[in-house]
Amino acid sequence: MRPTVTISGGGLLLAPLRRFLSLQLPLSRIIAPSPPGRRPIRRRSRHLETLALAYNQVLIPTTERLRDLSADYAAFNPPTTSGSNATQNRYLPTLQSVLESAVVLTAEPTPTNYPRARSAYYTRDPSTGDFDLIDKYGRTPPPRTKIPAVDVAGAHMNAILTGNLPYWADGTPGKVSYLDPAGTRYKGVIAVPVRAGSELFGVLTVDAPDYEDFTQAHVDLMSALGNILATSLTLGGP
Repeated sequence: MRPTVTISGGGLLLAPLRRFLSLQLPLSRIIAPSPPGRRPIRRRSRHLETLALAYNQVLIPTTERLRDLSADYAAFNPPTTSGSNATQNRYLPTLQSVLESAVVLTAEPTPTNYPRARSAYYTRDPSTGDFDLIDKYGRTPPPRTKIPAVDVAGAHMNAILTGNLPYWADGTPGKVSYLDPAGTRYKGVIAVPVRAGSELFGVLTVDAPDYEDFTQAHVDLMSALGNILATSLTLGGP
């Protein structure tokens, strides 16, 4: 079954996003079946590759507009406490759906249908600059629970968040995982900022064993998922 992203809070403000997500393209329409006993092979025709890329390029500006609209709405209707502190409240169902979508809609599963990808969401501790794991989904082993600010990886995640740009470790020179540069556990990584207006929430990541597990369409998809999470955090605080 295709995962759905449930948005909490916002009422009519998020109705267009719900309708848009209902058009989500099933993974089985993009990835052709493989012979029994063999790892699935990505066999995309040119028009399906174009469709996947166009789908994500349309989704990004749509979610960006909704994210920015939610930030404007929250500025005039501030919650009682900051959404950045909402770690056990109404945004959690959205976070769980986003993490599941990041795994199911990117790297194909194993022949036994076990996830090959692993997603995680980290928030930045404003007092220390450390990044703390809030939740995860997908394959084992689990991601690190804390990434200190003094680590190279912590500095890199801070640059992603403050610079407001996605990062894709695709194997080209200099584009590797800052947590596992040697690629002993995984190689492909996508990390995107989760932020709205002046509010810097954290970083959403997904990784997989091989560089070839991800494409530019997946980077666009992750950026859109980050926008969805930022919208929910802005509107769904306690």
